[in-house]
Amino acid sequence: MKQNMKIIKYLLTVFLLFALFPVFSQVVEKGDFEIGTGLGLGIFQATNNDSGATSIAASGIIPVHIQYSPIEKIGLGLNFQRNGFLTEKDSGNSVQSYLLGFSLMYRAINGEKTVLFFQAAAGKSWIHYSDASIQNYVNGSGYWVDLSAGMRFYFTEHLGMFTEIAYNKQHFTNFEDKNNTLYTVTHSGQTENFWLTLAGMNLRLGLNIKF
Repeated sequence: MKQNMKIIKYLLTVFLLFALFPVFSQVVEKGDFEIGTGLGLGIFQATNNDSGATSIAASGIIPVHIQYSPIEKIGLGLNFQRNGFLTEKDSGNSVQSYLLGFSLMYRAINGEKTVLFFQAAAGKSWIHYSDASIQNYVNGSGYWVDLSAGMRFYFTEHLGMFTEIAYNKQHFTNFEDKNNTLYTVTHSGQTENFWLTLAGMNLRLGLNIKF
């Protein structure tokens, strides 16, 4: 009987140690700020209400985030992303989109050095297309949403890296050229603003600083 009690006490001690371990070894704590930036790649399916056809677009990505943790499990962030899209070689054309918005992160694991997380983000989007052949440009605006999962690993108390994969959707309308001409399309006698949607996967990685 005494031997069984010793085993039970031992198991309870081990259980309590494992239960308390994450509390005292979380890399991100309440009140922490994190800042990060890096590079990435995006592959999108592009659709619009003019041709009705779909195409594939690829972009280089520069992500930036600033995040505050009101509690250990939750992060509230301000996110920015620049997308530079590939165009035809030697065409002189360029396409960029800019995303600015807020994010909500849930840390599924907040360990001694590693964080595994899920994140949702949304906000305002802008797109700029420059056509060198006719010396004209077109600007559009709209919204974006982003659902991601990823990891942050800290080498030291303050310096780490992040990697994440995301579903990213960007929707643009209100296209105007440099003469403030609004782009519209007409179907079956009905006229509406031209719109463009880019939806696909993003891979992002970079450095993170915590303070």
